[in-house]
Amino acid sequence: MNEDKPDGKAFGNGIFGDIEFHNYLGPGNILEGTVSFVGKTLLAGSSVSGNITGRGQEAEIYVGPGTKVEGDIRGDHVVFGGSMNGTIDSPRLSITKEGIVSGEITSNRGISIEQGARISARITMQKKHRSKEK
Repeated sequence: MNEDKPDGKAFGNGIFGDIEFHNYLGPGNILEGTVSFVGKTLLAGSSVSGNITGRGQEAEIYVGPGTKVEGDIRGDHVVFGGSMNGTIDSPRLSITKEGIVSGEITSNRGISIEQGARISARITMQKKHRSKEK
């Protein structure tokens, strides 16, 4: 699914298309605790028990099928296709048809849910806060 590139970015061609990822956690890996990423991150077939945070305005987290998350996910853009029990907090959220989400979902720009996704979650749409200019 990936090949290492000279600039240190992983390259994914699969469910999420041809995207260059800055970070990659592949099949069979187990992560326990809190982790924070910068840039585009792909979790593919991993098991995460803890919280995942994308730092910065361009933080994108892609969670592929076969990935299991027990905890919270926060990032500027989340594309979710795994299974989880916890909270997703993202201004832009897409849940693919493979996605299974139990818990809470919070967004302020929009949520896209493909037919076939399974969701048992409290969904909250927050208003976007505009900064007041002087």
